[in-house]
Amino acid sequence: MDRSTVMAEKAISYPFRFNEIGGVEYTSDYEKIWKDRIIILCLTRIEERVMLPNFGTRVPDALFESEEDAIEMCRTSVIEAFAKWMPDLVFVDVRGTLDVDTSELFLEIYYNDPIGQPNSVTVRTAVLTRFGEIISEVVSG
Repeated sequence: MDRSTVMAEKAISYPFRFNEIGGVEYTSDYEKIWKDRIIILCLTRIEERVMLPNFGTRVPDALFESEEDAIEMCRTSVIEAFAKWMPDLVFVDVRGTLDVDTSELFLEIYYNDPIGQPNSVTVRTAVLTRFGEIISEVVSG
């Protein structure tokens, strides 16, 4: 893929919203397009999409895992999803950390974009406390 083809792309901006004249908000920001795609992939639960049931990860399911298991489950799921759904990107690493004060799980995903530039995106989710209380909803970073 050459740079001119990649740079000319336009995509619906995430999160979905309308612009000031009532049309769908688009972006042509190259980095934002790829980060949005990764966030959408990570926050889509497997079997959530009717016509594409294998698309997504188990990251949203981390909410139901113990603190220790959540990071490993997310890590494994992101690696598998990248291999299957992001062939234009080169996966480098994913690191999970848990904020003990808020019980939020942060996944920092490192990758090289289609033109070879290193980049990263943070995906933030939550886990249940040991007592089964939901800390917060799944959101992007």
